[in-house]
Amino acid sequence: MVGPNDPHHLRYGEAAKERSIGRKSTDRRVIPLCRVHHDAAHALGSRRERAYFAEWGYEALAVSEALWLNSGDLSRMNRVLLAHKLAASRELLMRKKP
Repeated sequence: MVGPNDPHHLRYGEAAKERSIGRKSTDRRVIPLCRVHHDAAHALGSRRERAYFAEWGYEALAVSEALWLNSGDLSRMNRVLLAHKLAASRELLMRKKP
């Protein structure tokens, strides 16, 4: 990930089960987002969060799990982010083909 980012605590799927009123999900369900996308995700609310990431071809829960499994190894975490970014890019390109 390039540039500054904010940790975004996911609010759907398994992450929703870990939350309670006024509490965030655990750090296991966190992905880095730039400030613009972080603010946009919060503005949409938890009910639209999965769709928001799906628009990018991005499976945020899979990313958060892979980051968690590689926590403590910055090089591996960066490779996780790059691999998911490339996969999302391919997904978006496939959607655009006639």
